[in-house]
Order: sequence, then structure tokens, then C-alpha cells
Amino acid sequence: MILPNNLAVPLTGDALLSRTWVASIFPNAPWLNYISETHAVIRRRPDGWYIEDLGSQYGTYVNGRDVRGAGEVKLNPGDVISLGGVFTLVFQT
Repeated sequence: MILPNNLAVPLTGDALLSRTWVASIFPNAPWLNYISETHAVIRRRPDGWYIEDLGSQYGTYVNGRDVRGAGEVKLNPGDVISLGGVFTLVFQT
């Protein structure tokens, strides 16, 4: 994954995208309240990588599409993921 500060974070397994995780990177961000404590998860499956919103209040978006309630959504390299519309990253494997 490529974070807003251009930091590349390699994915080696399931990744929980949470307020605590984002705060560890951007501790003083004024928009942290828009990210749920258990916001979304990225999972590796035999046929690729998937993201699932975990009932977040402000939503998870893939390429601008709200994926709340959609179950697991397959990710492709270059997909833009937004948590709560305030934290954006680019999916890379």
C-alpha cells in the first residue's frame, strides 16, 4: 500500500485498517474521528486481495465507490482506497 506521505507499506497478510493504525502514522491528524477503530480489513485470498468495510460510520471507498455492506471487494493494483473520505491510500502488492 502507498500511504498519503508516499510511504510504502508491504502487505504480507491480513491488514486491519483502524483509527489506532492511522494515528500511529499521523498522530495529530484532525480527521482521525472519521476513521473507526475497526474500519476495514484487507485480506489475502487464493485468487487475490480483498477489502471489506467492518461497519464503519463514515464508509470505505474503492475508486470512489462506497463498499459498505458489499462484503469482500476484490482489489487491483492502483485502486484508490479511502477511509471515511479523509485518509486515502493506493493499493499495491
